[in-house]
Amino acid sequence: MANHSDSVSRTGPDGGLLGVSARWLASQSKLLASGFINNREQERTLESLDALSVGLEVWDNQGRRLFSNRTNANLLDGGFPTTDAMRLIDVAQSDNGAWLPLSSAAGPHENGGTARRDPLVQSGAASPHLQELPGNRWVSVYGACSATGYVAVARVDVTDIVRRGQELEDRVRQLMRESTTDGLTGLANRRHFDATLAIEWNRAARSQTFISLLMVDIDHFKKYNDHYGHQAGDRCLQQVALALESCVRRAGELVARYGGEEFVLLLPGSDVEEARETAQKCLDKMRDAALPHAASPCAQEVTLSIGVASIQPQPSSESVSMLNAADCAMYRAKAGGRARYAIANQDDWEMPDDTPRTQPGPL
Repeated sequence: MANHSDSVSRTGPDGGLLGVSARWLASQSKLLASGFINNREQERTLESLDALSVGLEVWDNQGRRLFSNRTNANLLDGGFPTTDAMRLIDVAQSDNGAWLPLSSAAGPHENGGTARRDPLVQSGAASPHLQELPGNRWVSVYGACSATGYVAVARVDVTDIVRRGQELEDRVRQLMRESTTDGLTGLANRRHFDATLAIEWNRAARSQTFISLLMVDIDHFKKYNDHYGHQAGDRCLQQVALALESCVRRAGELVARYGGEEFVLLLPGSDVEEARETAQKCLDKMRDAALPHAASPCAQEVTLSIGVASIQPQPSSESVSMLNAADCAMYRAKAGGRARYAIANQDDWEMPDDTPRTQPGPL
């Protein structure tokens, strides 16, 4: 997404409202200094400058503020006086009348002059740049400098534009989070898991490191829903998610809801022994949680069946093979009595995708 300064800094030093304002201010200063207009015309000129919605000011090469219109003072919360004396002291012009962007100006301004005491001038931007003011207010600032170091600055209030941009960015970030998060459990969703698995699998194949996967299923969850109701089933899923999330600690490890009552734990960098320890930790956490499951044929509380697969992938291999192996191991854990884990063996790794995992029966 384009940043705030992209949205408000669309004019170069030679064009746009700010550039025109700076050049026009320079021309008016030249007329004032040359005595081409009388005092009444000067007064009218200053009134017209005060009426502008653009903040304008001029500094000399000694750091004295020579001019500041009312809009400029308002933008800066009245931080600078706007008296006639302040507005007209020693207005000067360059020898050749040339006004340059601050970053390319020469003369006293670049060689120790103090005209850059104003932090909005100090940036020396050649084109409009964004400046934050207190209270989440923003101005777009244009500066130009004469060959002798006199500085003209123009400011435009762009607070509304910036705030709208901030709100849009916040909304985009929120939508991105929602698109990768399971709404019920708060874990990563299937989309996020698939994307992360592809990245970590390729990284492990390149670096020849291990990667492990735990496929987790809640035992007899349909019976749980039938006995306690679907609202209680949702709360059960949330409690299981919290327990599983507490079992991962290393950077890059991910817990995701795979679908229904199934979860996955992705463990980059973990070998089979480390994955085995994580699986046992998951079983222990659920035992400690002691969520009642009166309808379960195998226990009086909610239990898990876990399949564990671990591999050092080759560049030519595919991540679906690890998913398939972990899934097969998980069903072997169910067939072995549930409330346990099983490590994927060679048969699990070689089992075709369309092979039945278990005999028909309640899960």
